[in-house]
Amino acid sequence: MASAIHLPTLFRFPSPSHVLTALPELGPFYVQARNRGGGLGKRMESLDPLHVPDLDFAFDPDNGLGFAVCDLIGVHAGEIVTGAVTTYALDFEFAGFPGGLSLHKFPDMDGLDATLALARDLPCEVIGKGELLSWRAGHTESTEICPCCEQRAEERARHPERHALYRILRHAVALQTSLEFRLSADHVDMTSPFTPHRITLRNGFVILSDALSQAAFHVDMRTVHALVIDVISLDGVSYSSLHLYDTLGNLNFHLMAEGTHHAPVWRDLCENSFEEWEH
Repeated sequence: MASAIHLPTLFRFPSPSHVLTALPELGPFYVQARNRGGGLGKRMESLDPLHVPDLDFAFDPDNGLGFAVCDLIGVHAGEIVTGAVTTYALDFEFAGFPGGLSLHKFPDMDGLDATLALARDLPCEVIGKGELLSWRAGHTESTEICPCCEQRAEERARHPERHALYRILRHAVALQTSLEFRLSADHVDMTSPFTPHRITLRNGFVILSDALSQAAFHVDMRTVHALVIDVISLDGVSYSSLHLYDTLGNLNFHLMAEGTHHAPVWRDLCENSFEEWEH
């Protein structure tokens, strides 16, 4: 049933704390975290981040999500129309990385009316798309890399299928290997365990999703400068570990698979991919 409440195309909440307080009453969301390397998303049945005044982060340990309240400079909301489907999004804007965390409400999710009612119940202002884009540009921290690194980044984007990371992920899809993904950044930290079912290449990105489209991982191959493969132990359990670093040395993603037997396979895939790049 279509909601009787309509919200403007875009609007801004001047007080993010009001939105944070309302989250536990809004039901499930599809939550997407982003950093400079890509993004990680999953459905969460409820959100109740705990913010301790003396800490810079708000945490929701049940959902594996944390974000920097100290860097939260705004919340924008509006409609996203894709074909015949309209979804609603709350975008959390962080200093240096606007749009670093988004909460998506689909029409069939509980709590839709309560989410739409935020525009009625909380102080907000209607804004235009151009204003939003200009505002975000003014709050985005720019990064530059040398021409050689830029050239190699574009080469990775043109031929992601040659890269070791793509082959490792394709191997995981083929074997239905359960992976735990972790996205890291100064503004957000999020984990999502799922078994990848589909792998897609799109405009230089590698995209993984599960069978029910409840979780997804996407990585910009331009940013994949180095892979570090290791074996680690957590709480007495051994894992194969894969770290993804960008050109500036930032750790953007950490992937794990239970068991030590994955690591040597991943190393072999790296060696074979390196030989192809060299030729």
